[in-house]
Amino acid sequence: PYNNFKKAQTSFDNSENPVPLSECQRYGIAGNPVSVAFNREKSGTLSLRSFELYNSDDQKMTDVKVLDSTNNGHLNSREYVLFPMTSLDLDSRYKAVFNYTEDSTDKTITWQFRTRRYNYRRYNVTDGHTYDLIAGQTYIIHIKPADCTIPLSSFSLSFSGGTPVYERLGLDIIKISISGDTTFSFPSGSPQLTFTLHAAATDNAIAPSLADAVKIQPALQLLLQ
Repeated sequence: PYNNFKKAQTSFDNSENPVPLSECQRYGIAGNPVSVAFNREKSGTLSLRSFELYNSDDQKMTDVKVLDSTNNGHLNSREYVLFPMTSLDLDSRYKAVFNYTEDSTDKTITWQFRTRRYNYRRYNVTDGHTYDLIAGQTYIIHIKPADCTIPLSSFSLSFSGGTPVYERLGLDIIKISISGDTTFSFPSGSPQLTFTLHAAATDNAIAPSLADAVKIQPALQLLLQ
């Protein structure tokens, strides 16, 4: 994602050929890659010192894999890719820091981006847990496997009290409204990740951030004058 991009994807499904993450299952979820590429015609020598990603709390993410021409034969000597090994969070800010040396001079490129935001309350869902949803309301379910060895390409579904209305927005993102308890199991046939959505009177889901808060503020100040 480029600097200040606001709709970055959260995940990478490892379905490309050739596979960039050999340790992951096909359709196993890792994080959206962050990359830097220099013009091949650029003169001088380049060497990577570090490539880091920081979350919205400014904490460096440690479970990452950095690819370059030394460990991936499909990249040239001026291409660098950082893969978070678990998916990024929705509606969140991230900062990338790329430290390198060019012709004996140390340099740094820093940029930030935000992941996609939905206008619905949401849950980050992990294996074996139950989440309260208000029946008839729409939610975003962001599935967060422990690692990228669990394929999310298929699932089985059981429910009570009426058929849930859902749409898969991505392998790991489901928009859903339930009328009764609903259980998902991934993958279908040999479940490795299971969670239940419980129809309840209240929820404790995550609310979406305020859209364009910086642009709205001056207008509010004008109205208050």
